[in-house]
Amino acid sequence: MEKHNMEDAVSWLLSDMKPEEGRAILADLHPNRILARNARHMNARKVEYELKVMLGIPKTELFSQKLTNKELLEKYGKHAKNTDNGTRCHGKDGKIHAERPHAERAEEKARPRVPSDDHRLLQAKEAVSELGMEASKIHNALFETGEVNSEGNTRARAEMLERLRQVTDLKEAIWTEKERYCDTGKASPELDSLLESYYSGTEDKPKEDIRKKDVAWLLKRKENVRRYITKFRNRLEYGTKTAQAEKHPMPPGPERAKTQKKLDEYIMELDKINKELERRNDK
Repeated sequence: MEKHNMEDAVSWLLSDMKPEEGRAILADLHPNRILARNARHMNARKVEYELKVMLGIPKTELFSQKLTNKELLEKYGKHAKNTDNGTRCHGKDGKIHAERPHAERAEEKARPRVPSDDHRLLQAKEAVSELGMEASKIHNALFETGEVNSEGNTRARAEMLERLRQVTDLKEAIWTEKERYCDTGKASPELDSLLESYYSGTEDKPKEDIRKKDVAWLLKRKENVRRYITKFRNRLEYGTKTAQAEKHPMPPGPERAKTQKKLDEYIMELDKINKELERRNDK
């Protein structure tokens, strides 16, 4: 089967953009082979974005797109016609690589530089990485269910596929807003909302009365709370859930105050659990 070329990418953008066709085109053309391998998990919106970038359409046009795909291609398509029916050229190693259009290179030079230790950027990168790992675990779990179509397996697959869809959509949304942040130097409310959704969704704070729980539950909860305390301390000191080589304290503001409040709540909960365990040991 012949590989796709950039003309196929243009044709797809001018068509009804069936996701499967777009994924196949992106998998063949994108110079980043990791991204190309992951193309099969992308939705149509993400595929469309990546193909447009490859065709030389500036990202600023994509973030505030007011032109139709046809108008964008007519306006910027000339950057994709220089080599090999697309944005490919031969590198020093003799291999075919994607040529970065002049407009995109110039745009990147003018791009606002978000500090690498910016806490919002660090959180976005961490969230994208962790969601990618979660998606990988789901794929492994799907494989391990085997080919038996029992009622239990069918139900489990459906649940895992739904979770995979949620993880992939959230990962792509955070990635897109992170790129917008890097390109414009301004964090959108959408990015803050997505990060809030992700980090609040990773917490586990039960409402149960610990006096009614058995020792096994208390010990397990104690371990979880200790992990949450470490996570929130790291967010305050490093800007992420994990410790880094250098400290990058979260700047003062509403987000730091909110994170500190959650940390204090978990410290108080840990203290209550320890006292409850001591009370039972004294009996």
